[in-house]
Amino acid sequence: MAPSISAIRALNASFSPLYLPCAVFIGGTSGVGQGIAEAFARHTKGNAHIIIIGHNSSAAESIIASFPQPTSPSAKHEFVSCDVSLMKNVQQTTQELQHCEPGYDRRYLMMLNARSDKPGFCRTRL
Repeated sequence: MAPSISAIRALNASFSPLYLPCAVFIGGTSGVGQGIAEAFARHTKGNAHIIIIGHNSSAAESIIASFPQPTSPSAKHEFVSCDVSLMKNVQQTTQELQHCEPGYDRRYLMMLNARSDKPGFCRTRL
């Protein structure tokens, strides 16, 4: 039997990790990606390393400004510019993120909300 929605909400409300979670949201400047990034920020009370990847910096700045103010000095919220319609850009950004905090205990949540109608999207080999 599946848990009730009230049980799921109670479990989500009690989320209090012993580590600083890190979440990467690709396409987090609008739509579903934005909604998930905002929900994650609310559930962690801003105490997380949140990275929004997209092409609209002004939208990202507005979204980040709406996040709850963290109480943890290690928490940070940032925007990384990347046109995710080209795999070469995704590969470059991924490599940059892997080197930004060596030894970081990575716990990523990723949301892809990219347009697949652009030429070159997912057509290049990894």
